[in-house]
This record gives sequence, C-alpha cells and structure tokens, in this order.
Amino acid sequence: MERKLDIAGMTCSSCEAKVKKALLGVEGVKSAQVSHATGTAFIKGKTLPSDKALKQAIENAGYAMRKEKFPWGFVGLLSGAVVVFFATQSLYGSLTFDPTNSTVTLGLVVAYGLVSSLHCIGMCGGIAFSTSVSAQVKNPMRRVWQYQSGRILSYTISGIVLGMMGKVFTISPMFTNALLLVAGLWMIFLSLTMVKLIRVNLPEFNFLQGKKDRGPFFIGLLNALMPCGSLQTMQVMALGSANPLLGGGIMLVFGLMTAPSLISMQWLGARINAINGRRIQIVAAVLVALMGIQMTLRSPIVAAPLNDLVMNLTGQKTMAPIVDGYQTVNLHLDRGTYVLDYAAVKAGVPVKLTFSWEGITGCTNPVNLTFINRLVDIKKNPEPIVFTPEETGKLEIVCWMDMVRTYLYVK
Repeated sequence: MERKLDIAGMTCSSCEAKVKKALLGVEGVKSAQVSHATGTAFIKGKTLPSDKALKQAIENAGYAMRKEKFPWGFVGLLSGAVVVFFATQSLYGSLTFDPTNSTVTLGLVVAYGLVSSLHCIGMCGGIAFSTSVSAQVKNPMRRVWQYQSGRILSYTISGIVLGMMGKVFTISPMFTNALLLVAGLWMIFLSLTMVKLIRVNLPEFNFLQGKKDRGPFFIGLLNALMPCGSLQTMQVMALGSANPLLGGGIMLVFGLMTAPSLISMQWLGARINAINGRRIQIVAAVLVALMGIQMTLRSPIVAAPLNDLVMNLTGQKTMAPIVDGYQTVNLHLDRGTYVLDYAAVKAGVPVKLTFSWEGITGCTNPVNLTFINRLVDIKKNPEPIVFTPEETGKLEIVCWMDMVRTYLYVK
C-alpha cells in the first residue's frame, strides 16, 4: 500500500532526512520518500500505520502533519461529469439529424461530428477515460494524444479504403460484439486494480522498439472497429463519395470534430490521477467500473441471455392479442430504443407487425427483421409486415448497425 502525507515545517534536505528517519521508525512503514520542496512524503508498506502513530512520529521529529484536504470542488466536477455521461446517451436518442439523407458538404460533416460528440461520450467516453486514470500512468497528456492520434488515424484509413473500394467491407457482428464485451470487462478489471483488489502489472504494449507505453495508441486504433452508430453513419457517407481522398477527408474531419468530447473525458481521468487521496481513487475506480458494466451490458453476448432471464423472472412475455385473424404486435422506435407492446406470440398463427416512432435516429432505422431476412425503412415504408412463425424460440429485431435490438418470443 502507498500513501501520501502533507508535512509542514520542512525547509531543507536535513529536514527531509529527519522526517524520513521518523517515518521509517513507525511500525508498518517499509519505505519513505520525502520532499521539502513540495512538503510531502510518500510511504509504502504492507499494512500502513494509523494517522495517530504517523502524526506522533512526525511531531517528535519537530514537524507537523497537515490533515489531508478533501477536494470537494473536484468531487462536484466529477459528479457533474457522471451526470453528463449518462444524460448524453438519452439526449442523443432524441436527435433526428440524419446526414445520409443530405448532400455531403464540409459543413454537414462538421455539424454531424459536433452532434455526435454526445454519442461519443456515451459510447467511447469510458474507454477514453480509462486511458488516463490508472495508478501506473506517469505522463497522462502523452496518453491523451496517443489515443486521439490512433483513433483519428483509424477513422481516416477506413474512409480512404471505403472511398477506394466503393463498397462496404463488413466486420462480423460477433467480432464487434465480442470487442465491446472485452472493452467493458477490461474497464471493470482496471477498476479493481485501481483499488488494489487485484494486484497485477497491466500490459504496456512495449513489444515495439523502445520502452514507451503505446497502449493508448492501439486502443485508439481499435475504435474504428467499435459498433458505433455515428461512426458507421459517417462511413456510409465516405462509401458514397466513391473517392478515397474525399472518403478519407470525411472521416478525418469527423474524427477531429468528435475529439474535444473524448479529450475532456481523458482530461478528467488525468485530473483524478493527479490526486493521491485514497477516497478519490476509490470514487474514480467506481466510476470506471460503472462505465465498464454499462459497456458490457451493451454487448448482445451478455444482453441477450440477461434479457431472457429478466423476461422469465418477471413474466413480461405477454401474449399478443388476435385481431381479425392476426396476432398484432407494434414495434415502437422511441429515442434510440426498440419497444414492443407485446413480447410473445404463438407459433403457427399469422403475426402482423406494425410500426410507430418518436425521434428516429440513424442508429435505429432501418430495422432488420433477421428472422425473415428483411430490412424495413420505417420512414419510407411504414406498412405492417405479415409473417407466420413456424417454430418456438425467439425472433431477433435489430437495427441495421447491429446495435439496438429486441426480441419477440414464439411459444
């Protein structure tokens, strides 16, 4: 364990030596580093002594231990950041700005990039935050620029490739969903190391020449593979340009416009990392864990079985009523989510699936009815879909970007 102490009265190297000797004389302190310039001391030990014992030892040496000040102002800032992080996800779902229905211009790309910053905070903000908040971080600002350069580079390369190929290259949904799950679990693991519940040396990606930590750069590169609706919307625009330079330019500008929001998350992480208070580190670890849990639950690998469990425990699989010979079910697109008014139907009886919406975003429309292999654009063709489920099980309804989903259960 390590702890920082604030000590008053030290003026020279001789003072440092006296305080160090006093601290090492306290049972439980294995090592001590003292600085008269900063008025601080860092002590380490398997089990650190009480404040009373430390205070007595320092006073016997002729100095005084200042009480650790709790940074209430920063806690307020941190609390505000948490509110913004979760509120932006709800706010983004109410936006109806869809650039794919407009002519590509620099102003459009800039505007959509700024709007998408809200989504970036909710989707990748936790990843950006975790690149800067860790006990092992020595130069947080270098990690900020590494992560951003890797992210923007990967965006630009994807735009160039799309513009050059003139067709979509698809990445397996299973791969992107697994990547989302790994990212979430990594953040939960990181939070446990921050509070010393797990004691391991995290990998620093030092396999290239030199010994500098390049982890944030590679994390940034992987950002282009994340199942992000805003990112994939811009990649569709890059694809439509049919020009590698224009496609790369679109993605470069988009990356630059979304950078400030993610840099703010990284700055917050770096700011927390600069505070050595144990309580602040616990708060930071909890925040990272919450972001990691949220990201883990977004992955269908976890979300699908969890949804089944909740539905079974709560008995929410309400059977759809039969109207004029059809089991009638309505799918409502509400602020970036899918809501079914009835979650279950009977096998062998025709189903009429109707649609309604409020605040459609580029993420939720068109809707992919995977069980009949049909993509439905709710804006252009809101007519009901009729089908007959033949076997029991569950029918997946997912957005065209494989992000938003729900299930209709067949009994």
